[in-house]
Amino acid sequence: MRVRTFDILRGISILLMLITHGFLYWLDPKDAYILIIFRLISNTFLVNGFIFVSGLSFGFSWNHQIEKGVLKKEIYRRSLIRTLLILILSFIFNIVAVLINDYGWNNIWYWYVLQSIALSRLIGLVLIKIPKRTRFLFLIILIILTPVLLNWFQMNKDHNNIMNIFYFILFNQINANSILIFLPFFLIGTIFGQEIFELHGSKDSTKNMLKKWIYLGLIMLLSGIIIGILQFVDSELGTYYIIKLNRNPNWNVQTLPLFFIRGSYAWCIYSIGWEILILVFVFYIVEVKRKNKGLEEKSNILLLFGKYSLSIYFCHYLFFMIQLELSPVFIWLPILLLILTVWLAVHFLNRCGKGTYSIEYLISFIVKGKN
Repeated sequence: MRVRTFDILRGISILLMLITHGFLYWLDPKDAYILIIFRLISNTFLVNGFIFVSGLSFGFSWNHQIEKGVLKKEIYRRSLIRTLLILILSFIFNIVAVLINDYGWNNIWYWYVLQSIALSRLIGLVLIKIPKRTRFLFLIILIILTPVLLNWFQMNKDHNNIMNIFYFILFNQINANSILIFLPFFLIGTIFGQEIFELHGSKDSTKNMLKKWIYLGLIMLLSGIIIGILQFVDSELGTYYIIKLNRNPNWNVQTLPLFFIRGSYAWCIYSIGWEILILVFVFYIVEVKRKNKGLEEKSNILLLFGKYSLSIYFCHYLFFMIQLELSPVFIWLPILLLILTVWLAVHFLNRCGKGTYSIEYLISFIVKGKN
């Protein structure tokens, strides 16, 4: 059972990824401040947004299968197979990245998004049976304790081999999508995925529930902003942002609010707030307003991007074999061509092949063991 809201949210994340990577690979390095400005905005629903939607699908699917009467043993089997396939794909991706970029072989264990999703799913299988409120409390505690743990590892890893091993496993590399920093996005997704399943077919309580979600989203968003304004950045990533912003000859950026810094606890809280609000907006438009008006469901670019997100993620890197160094004015032309080309490819894949030549179909075929 596909939920259009999830596909659209996943499509938003993929669209932001295409634009961000376009800036990253094709922008003239002297104009890198443009990339950072875009990332300060898009980081609220980029990798973390993709992991959030993975959690939504996970939570929704869990409840959906339970209602259908699928045995829990079978649910675990299917989920473990899917998780293992994603983990294998993540290692294939990491190996290719090592070979192409001439990284050290230790970067086979590198927290790209697929590895984060695979490990999040494994942890999700353990935590899914915990009550939603307890799970929410756990993810908040995790957000708060992670920077404490990270600082502790960073202070001691050079003097303690065991610390260094744990640091490598949990945070290699610090600018990647490490499990402890990104797991909360998956967990909050599982909670809302289950909530959405419980709302399906319940028109009377939907708007009241959406209001509660809005309040929670606003509280998280404002909390992240307030914490971020009271604390300014002193992390490695923050320094990277500041250096890149100062590529603009007219700027002299000295510091940034903590909620802008990807990976900080203020950013996690702030981003979760945005994700909840975006979820509410899309869910209301797609699942409530359009259905109440009896509007026909039509395919669009975000739906297709969401439906074939994994295939797009793997294939879009081929475009960046074309080496460019463009100004902020001209960078938009190849980015728009990239988006158009990807859209045409997945449109053809969906219409002519019915998706049978996609990575998504292959995973589904293996998990179910049938067409």
